[in-house]
Amino acid sequence: MKYLKKIGILSFFTCLVWSNGVSQQEQGIGTEVKDLEDDLSSKELQAFADIYQQVQAKNSEAQQEMLKSVEDEGLSIKRYQKLVNAKKNPDSEITETDREKEMLMSIRESFTEIQSEFKVIITELIENEGMTIERYQEVYQMVRQDKSLQQELGKLMNG
Repeated sequence: MKYLKKIGILSFFTCLVWSNGVSQQEQGIGTEVKDLEDDLSSKELQAFADIYQQVQAKNSEAQQEMLKSVEDEGLSIKRYQKLVNAKKNPDSEITETDREKEMLMSIRESFTEIQSEFKVIITELIENEGMTIERYQEVYQMVRQDKSLQQELGKLMNG
């Protein structure tokens, strides 16, 4: 339970990493998704499923590194979450100490490094499996927007 809670707290990482690349692609993808769906073969969806599972495993490793960097800095995950949420909410009454500001800056630097490493690893993983980053992101968007593709992907991933 505690592990799942920690993972939930930092699950934004995947969104953060992929939203940067995906948001840049979304402008051109919106109207093209239907056309691309026609081009998505079962073989390519299977390749995507295989890659996606590997990406998720690497994502879990990156999340663990992030958790460790928060704890190594001396903050509890709960306190970290409160501080981050307080920064997003101008009405928050939670204040950070000078030491916590230093900790957060160090954690942010660590996260940036982890994110950079994650992007390199994922890029290599995708390309080594014979797919381009652009195509992976296109298929990702198609799956995200199409319930039937989500079901088909689920079947492929669960055997």
